[in-house]
Amino acid sequence: FTQPGKFIGITEAEVTGSMLVVNDTAELSSILVDGKPLEGFSPETTNYTLYLDYGAPVPSVEATAKDNAAVTIIPALDNKGQTTIEVVSESGSFTREYVIDFMEKGAPIVSAQLTADSTALVEDDIVGLQVTALKQDGSPVPADAMTVSYTVEQTPGDTLEIIGNRIYAYHEGTARITAQVSYDGKTVSSNTLEITVSPGSADKEIVNLEKVEVTTALGTAPVLPTQVKATYNVGLPRMVDVRWDEIPAANYQKFGQFNV
Repeated sequence: FTQPGKFIGITEAEVTGSMLVVNDTAELSSILVDGKPLEGFSPETTNYTLYLDYGAPVPSVEATAKDNAAVTIIPALDNKGQTTIEVVSESGSFTREYVIDFMEKGAPIVSAQLTADSTALVEDDIVGLQVTALKQDGSPVPADAMTVSYTVEQTPGDTLEIIGNRIYAYHEGTARITAQVSYDGKTVSSNTLEITVSPGSADKEIVNLEKVEVTTALGTAPVLPTQVKATYNVGLPRMVDVRWDEIPAANYQKFGQFNV
């Protein structure tokens, strides 16, 4: 019905379609550090530690979230800081925080210096060697934290010997000594020392030869060393060339011991 100035209307409407659903997921699907996947990454793991070389810049960090979640990255200020990644679900109802802690490795060894008490030696001299090393930050490498080995080039081949950190001069000749110094997984070479050994003036006589024991199989001639250690009336013991008497075959055709 109608009345003056009034009316009533009836309308029919049909609505079709899908209900809009927003996600509650607050997880990352990946993290990239300097463009490479973060090792050991898992969406459920939120804390990571990365070790950086000494002096390395802060790595760039990128992150991708699942299900349209929002990502905010707060970068570390230096290579001893942390980068924080905040994830907010699409619905805004859930959040999660991922943290990457950066740890700077100690300064590596960069140089080594080799010195000797003297480089002009005489036969039978014993002189000390000293090795010092520096790290990249200019601080010294502690002596008890480094490992030292030596490379020796000498003419003749038995001019000297290094035992521990000492040179034992045996014969006239020349030698070049270089130290290899290892610290915290890195090795550097030192400068090279030029060593000369001059002949001594003392008259020396062999007073004893070191006893040598050799084992051989039955029926097999023993192989004897070409050098043995000799002790002199003065000066250092040293290796000397030896020549052995011929061994009768009957000596090694039976079990037992015999002298040569």
